[in-house]
Amino acid sequence: MSRIVYLHGFASGPTSKKAQFFRERFAQLGIGLDIPDLADGDFERLTITGQLGVIERASRGEPVTLIGSSMGGYLAARSDVEHYASERRREIAETGAKTVRQLGGALDRTFAALDPYLVQLRLEQRAS
Repeated sequence: MSRIVYLHGFASGPTSKKAQFFRERFAQLGIGLDIPDLADGDFERLTITGQLGVIERASRGEPVTLIGSSMGGYLAARSDVEHYASERRREIAETGAKTVRQLGGALDRTFAALDPYLVQLRLEQRAS
């Protein structure tokens, strides 16, 4: 089971009643719950990008299950979409690179097969 990360709402925090309610209920089930501070200690400079960075650091590069309240729910969905988009871009880039390599190999074979004809054509052009 992946770790579970609770994302609090705007102007809330990891010590809010709701966050602690979820922590206690999950603990009763024997499940740990991570609750990062989405403001990262600086509420006045809070940005969506900064909050997504907090979520990325909280995941520690591992798959996690995100749950959220209000703004935290939005951030959970946004984080999931961005992660999926990033994975898709990587897959597309890998597929594109493979296609280019295959195309390059096909072109190499084509020019190798044409080479004797091209040499003959050059010789004929020089002779004329």
